[in-house]
Amino acid sequence: MMCWDCWTQEGSPKLNTPEIVQAAAMAAELNEFGALHIILADFNIDDDDIAFCRSLADELTEGDARFLDLFEPMSIEERASCLGLADGYWEVRDVPDPSNNR
Repeated sequence: MMCWDCWTQEGSPKLNTPEIVQAAAMAAELNEFGALHIILADFNIDDDDIAFCRSLADELTEGDARFLDLFEPMSIEERASCLGLADGYWEVRDVPDPSNNR
């Protein structure tokens, strides 16, 4: 679980897109003490942090790699939203998906 303070320092973003929701669901199921520890638990979400995790290819699970494939193209705000959602700091029902034009 990432730290509350880290999420709030990023502005407590609550962006709701299908990619964020999907990646958040994946993140919630991953081992936060595994190869993605610096992302999932320490909230290091910059490009160089992702590159470091990818460099641990021998330690990455298939799920880790799929998560990174979704997470890497996101902006910092989207990444923070994703991890905040995964850790329960906000809920999808709180923020409408902007792609739904109802």
